Amino acid sequence: MGVKKIPPSLYKLSLHSVSKMLLLQWEHTYNNNYAQYSKELKEKIGIIIPSTIYEQIFEHMIDSHAREIQNNVLTDCIPSVTCLINSIIIPNLRKLNLNCLRHMGTVKDEEIRYLENILLTELPALNNLVEISLQTSGTDFTLPTCSDEILEKIGSSCPRLRTLDISYNHTVTDRGLEYLVPSYGHEGCSELKKLSLFECSVTVEGVAMLLQGLPHLKFLGYRETGQSLLLLNRQASLSNSSLTLELAHLNNLGIISRTCKDIHKLKCGDRMVNAMLNHCPKLNGLKIRVNDSEVKLLLNINTVSILELVYNLGSPSSPGSNTIQYLQVCGPQFVSLSFVCDIFTVQFLKVISESCNNLKRLWIRSNRFICDQDLFNCDREKCTLTNLEVFFMRIGHLELQTCCIPRNVLSYVLHKSNVLQEIVLAMKNTLFCDSYVQELFGSIQTSRLTHAMILVPHKNVTISSLNLSMATVEALIGMCPNLEQLGNLLVWDVSLEEVQELRRQLKLSNSALVLLYKIMYS
Repeated sequence: MGVKKIPPSLYKLSLHSVSKMLLLQWEHTYNNNYAQYSKELKEKIGIIIPSTIYEQIFEHMIDSHAREIQNNVLTDCIPSVTCLINSIIIPNLRKLNLNCLRHMGTVKDEEIRYLENILLTELPALNNLVEISLQTSGTDFTLPTCSDEILEKIGSSCPRLRTLDISYNHTVTDRGLEYLVPSYGHEGCSELKKLSLFECSVTVEGVAMLLQGLPHLKFLGYRETGQSLLLLNRQASLSNSSLTLELAHLNNLGIISRTCKDIHKLKCGDRMVNAMLNHCPKLNGLKIRVNDSEVKLLLNINTVSILELVYNLGSPSSPGSNTIQYLQVCGPQFVSLSFVCDIFTVQFLKVISESCNNLKRLWIRSNRFICDQDLFNCDREKCTLTNLEVFFMRIGHLELQTCCIPRNVLSYVLHKSNVLQEIVLAMKNTLFCDSYVQELFGSIQTSRLTHAMILVPHKNVTISSLNLSMATVEALIGMCPNLEQLGNLLVWDVSLEEVQELRRQLKLSNSALVLLYKIMYS
């Protein structure tokens, strides 16, 4: 049945065995000779094992131990994961990734304090780090952790750092960002190229200071970068100075805490476009909020190939004539387009299909779909989406909200591509049935398709929401020889027993196909 599971390589098996051996030895000696073993491990491991290999062993040991704690009710009988980190962290590490700790859920406050103390103590010796990942889950009492004090240590101890992820750490403020910027008194992280600080407690002013001090930063994970750029542009105008940034991506969709009352301040108007032109000559990716009238301003930016347009400045709106003009002129420059809006129409699909011949990814999320034009055979010939790899379309904002997309629309968008890898249709389309879906997939090239998701919008929780049976499951498996994921069967008209039986058959045949049958959001 399709793609088979690839057996693990000898390298992966060896890595797993060494990690397991070291972890078992550490657990065995924890209550007897913990301090001595930890000392020997730190002294000898860096000499015996190359750092690039040990980094993987380090992550594997922490992830395995964290899962053991998570799955064991008697957690008091197991040494804490922070004790393990303290034992195996060594000076020649180049990559410190603790993101796997997020899956542990809520932990005791002393665990968080202990990890913070470990990082404050060990970071001054970790001068070779080029990547640090301390992203947490955004709730209190979860690991890993980052604070202004930890950023101070990073700024003074990690001059080679190129990637830093501290997202969702609410204790990180503007003061912490200052330590990353080279200045008198501390070296900073002048080689930093990628920084993620989504939903930290930083301000537009603090991020503007960071951009000014780290002009070589290429990626900044912050959802109001445009506001910081506006501030920098005003400052540059007042001081009659220039500032050129190497930013390749700009996100100005707004932080989660921003309310609907002031979301209009995020509008990508002429001042923001001018700020981008003045300071970001290498801008490639753009995520912005607009009304249709502002889209024409983007005609002046010809470097963007990845674009997300959100038509909502306090209330949902829709693309119109200015968006059509913009796509007709600039369409060939895009490899990825995303639209979040109130109404999407056949006309816009036609404009995209005829104008964006280099498009690889098309992502549409709309409250409603309107058929404002008919599609004829001559229109199918004009479609230029031969390179499309990913197609996502969600219509409706509630799971029971129905829509009616004409029978030939989806086939029209997809039929020219022979490199399709992923299709997601999140809609309660009144036409969805076994014959329709099988006809749709039979009319397109599915030889490279790895992911096929047909589900309802928003929360997928109601069983049998879509009139699709096991006949379609079996048909799609037969049509898509490289299929790796199929779902969401929870909302199809299939039973859990049928899914479990098919899973059993797939397992016996060593198939790599995963059947999704679960509550999820689309």
